[in-house]
Amino acid sequence: MAITGETNALPNMLFLEEPAGPVTPAPVPGDGFRVFLAPSSGIGIGGSGTITGTLSDDSINVRDVPGTIMLDASFNRGGDVLRLAGLAQDWQIGRSGSNATLDKGDTHVIVPVGQSLVIIIDDDIRFLRFDSATGNMLIGDQIVDAVPAAIQSPPFDGNWLGPDVPNFNAVHRLFLSADSQTIVSANQIIISGTNEAEHVTFQIGKAVFDASFNRGGDTLTLPANAADLVASVTGSSVHLTSSTPSSHLDLTIPVGPVGLTLDFADGDRTLIYNEALGQFRIGDQVITGDPTALLTFA
Repeated sequence: MAITGETNALPNMLFLEEPAGPVTPAPVPGDGFRVFLAPSSGIGIGGSGTITGTLSDDSINVRDVPGTIMLDASFNRGGDVLRLAGLAQDWQIGRSGSNATLDKGDTHVIVPVGQSLVIIIDDDIRFLRFDSATGNMLIGDQIVDAVPAAIQSPPFDGNWLGPDVPNFNAVHRLFLSADSQTIVSANQIIISGTNEAEHVTFQIGKAVFDASFNRGGDTLTLPANAADLVASVTGSSVHLTSSTPSSHLDLTIPVGPVGLTLDFADGDRTLIYNEALGQFRIGDQVITGDPTALLTFA
């Protein structure tokens, strides 16, 4: 990561009032999701869970939804990027030992602090770091204390050259907890479920769902209308793709006889294998090996 004193616009990166008084301490993620990042890549994530980083520059875009996300100790080496929703003054930051806790209402992020980590809020950059000379934790020029306070330091006004070039072929791993609700987007990711009912909102990118999803009962929310997607059968899975101005999706979902709910922007349909007829179906539509656009909701 390089920094100069010249003002410049932020480089393009994939992914695609002050609260009164101190905030309530953030809950511990506990048995939330677990994400294992691939090197030099980015992910969008929301919900509760832990993220294990790499020795490369990792990028995380935290979605503005309820939950607590904890970053592992790899993030204290610096160079990583954390994007947060809203405005800087919407967020409070406090210190707990060597961690910083960032809070925006019911969204919490716990960050281990060491070398400079980049925090981007509303396209403004601030560096979160530990100053060994003074023993202070700093965001920009603002000291982070045990009592949470709104982020008030001015943004960095120089030229930040950004992290390493993203590895678009990197594959992340996401392990869901039972009955979890998770929002995710990634260039490529493998998603593993449980024997319980999980709810995944997949916003953009390419995902392969593991065999736990063929037992049925799960819900997959997608940002596209049903008719914007093309479906085909591949082995015992259905392959869903969409490439429109509003959605870029490439999903491989195993199918079983109970059914998984596909929650499209314009309504729900059940993805199921009809054992009696030997047919894969999305709602009443039979899906075959030939890629076919899904029908519009009546």
